[in-house]
Amino acid sequence: MTQDVAFDAGAVRAWAMLASEALAGARDRIDAANVFPVADSDTGTNLWLTISAGAAAIDLAEQDAAGALEDFAQGALLAARGNSGIIASELLRGMAVSLLAEGSSSAAGARVARALRAGADAAHAAVARPAPGTMLTAAAGAATAAEHVATGAPDDVVRVAEGALAGARAAVLGSPEQLEVLARHGVLDAGAYGLTLVFGALCAAVTRTDLAEDSPGESVGLPPRLVISGGRDPEPSAPPVHGHGRCDDPDGEFEVMYVVEAAPECGSDVARGLRAGLEEIGESVVVVGGNGLWQVHVHTDDPAAALAAAGVAALRQVRIRSLVARPAEAEGALRSGVVAGVRSPALLAETARSGAVILARTDRSWAPDELRRVLEDAASDRVVAILRQDSTSTLRRTLHRLPGLAVDTIVVPDDLHVVAALAAREEALGRGADDDEALVAMRGAVGSLTWGRADAADADVLVDDLVARAPEREVGLAMLLVGAHVPTATVTAASDRLASGLGAEVVTLPSGHADAVVRAGTL
Repeated sequence: MTQDVAFDAGAVRAWAMLASEALAGARDRIDAANVFPVADSDTGTNLWLTISAGAAAIDLAEQDAAGALEDFAQGALLAARGNSGIIASELLRGMAVSLLAEGSSSAAGARVARALRAGADAAHAAVARPAPGTMLTAAAGAATAAEHVATGAPDDVVRVAEGALAGARAAVLGSPEQLEVLARHGVLDAGAYGLTLVFGALCAAVTRTDLAEDSPGESVGLPPRLVISGGRDPEPSAPPVHGHGRCDDPDGEFEVMYVVEAAPECGSDVARGLRAGLEEIGESVVVVGGNGLWQVHVHTDDPAAALAAAGVAALRQVRIRSLVARPAEAEGALRSGVVAGVRSPALLAETARSGAVILARTDRSWAPDELRRVLEDAASDRVVAILRQDSTSTLRRTLHRLPGLAVDTIVVPDDLHVVAALAAREEALGRGADDDEALVAMRGAVGSLTWGRADAADADVLVDDLVARAPEREVGLAMLLVGAHVPTATVTAASDRLASGLGAEVVTLPSGHADAVVRAGTL
């Protein structure tokens, strides 16, 4: 019998809220089973943060389902985390575009089925190298099942939603048969599992029911835990080999994400150009968006090259984190997270290797949402934020939206001080210091750094000044941060003068700026 249920703005709001709640309840289990494409244990958290932000973005004013879904998708797009979050946001965007184009004159069930197909296709097209057995497979399975139901019951939104859930559920249960790494570890695909919970929330929204609080997976017909055949094997018997679904190692040292702003009419060209450029320098490439905003994701060994792939387009929300470093974990305890603002493109990799979440400075001031994003990504109840003075007021405006988060701020005048603070933290943790002791060491390094900057032509004057001031204290380290147009001979001469005049180790770092500026500092 046909269910007289409308897919309206209220249903979309309920869907978003229920999906957020379901992911919140399952995120730890999803994180624990995350092995593909990178075993970084954050798929559940990424999906939850993405969907929750999308739900919060839905305007409560009177509108139709297409408008509400457009809000949901846009909020998710700007907050998207990782592969899973960015793919989920594009699925929502594809659905919204379909509903906006179609209007509300056709049968509701068929309209939802077509939107699910458009969303699945858009998500698949956004991924440079799609792999089977992932959330893309779950999205396609949901769309196919929904279309099948809609053929016989075009007006029945409930049956279409139930069909979508059944299709996604079958895909996630079959995921180990398609991805070898899942079978080897004994887990279901984490992203596909999470997306199935999202479709379960869609069913609950249109039927006006609640999902089970304690076990959202079980309430949609999935095992409460994601492990299969005896559970996850922490030490696979076979060595990892490269290829889809057969590599436990990161497919790049860093995860880079940013938002691109460009004229809406350039949409397809922007997305194509970004994907082509990023595929040359990385893996796990996903580019999603439209209407002037695109969210970019890539795993790469060269963060600066990932930013350069955007050309002259305006960037914001540029976030870099290491997929390898895990300094926040020590003897089973979670250390304070670290967030650092960095201006020098060539320092993005060096600073991210410390385990800090890096927010790269663009040509405009950060917005509170940008700082909020990296503070959340630090994944700790206590975070050390290393920022310039001009960002501290933005930080204050951000913190009221993060209740329960303790933030210790270290104000720095230059990127040299960021490097000094992170090096001091690494040294302190290496000798067994606790969080408070490490914070004292970081502040001490920033406060004791003697530094200056000069054009390349005056580098010798800068170095002589630092050497002359050295007798006041013992110098253990000297640093040079040099622009791309500083002559090699100038860099060599400055390094030699510092080494001979101070008797200290000299570390030379490129800034990546297209200038002839030399920064020098001593600790």
